[in-house]
Amino acid sequence: MVHVLTNGSFDAPQTEEGIVMLSSAFSCLIMPFLLGAVIPGNTIPSPAETILSPAATITWTGDGDGTSWHDEDNWDLVRVPGAGDDVSIPDVGGTTEVVYSSGSASINTLSTEEDFRLTSGTLTIDAASSANGAYTQTGGTLTGAGDLTISGQTTWNGGTMSGSGTTIANGGLTMGTTGFKTLNNGRTLENHGAAVWSNGHFDMQDGAV
Repeated sequence: MVHVLTNGSFDAPQTEEGIVMLSSAFSCLIMPFLLGAVIPGNTIPSPAETILSPAATITWTGDGDGTSWHDEDNWDLVRVPGAGDDVSIPDVGGTTEVVYSSGSASINTLSTEEDFRLTSGTLTIDAASSANGAYTQTGGTLTGAGDLTISGQTTWNGGTMSGSGTTIANGGLTMGTTGFKTLNNGRTLENHGAAVWSNGHFDMQDGAV
């Protein structure tokens, strides 16, 4: 007997008990599909090509090293935040500061109760966000259209603030060290507390305020 696979259906033989019986010949035909192989005349996408991480609310747990943004074990979805994600960092035991230190990430929003430090790489924030602890930037680039409102102390020792959003320092602003600090591409820096500029270079470019 020949059984034909047509339009995704297969007329499989059954025993009296209703158990499907597959011949070894059929197994040889169907198993490559199940394993993601490509059979001439057919293109079967691999799991890596078809499984995507949809945008979501992703929450810090600190269950990894308790510090690094880039340690996927620090997040409840066991992956680092990505495009479109709403990132929530609550005040959790074992974490005193979250550090972003490399690469590029684009997220929708950031809401953090922990102190936050940007040392290198590029963090793009698309929508209004908040940092209720201290914000420290020693390098890298903070950019995007989203405003970042900082309730704690803002310390800017180096790096770039860019994009059309506004950095709002409600807890005071300190600009120190000899590092270069660049405000550009329309970025606005607002300070609503005490300001201290102790050292270093500060450049405003391309419509920054």
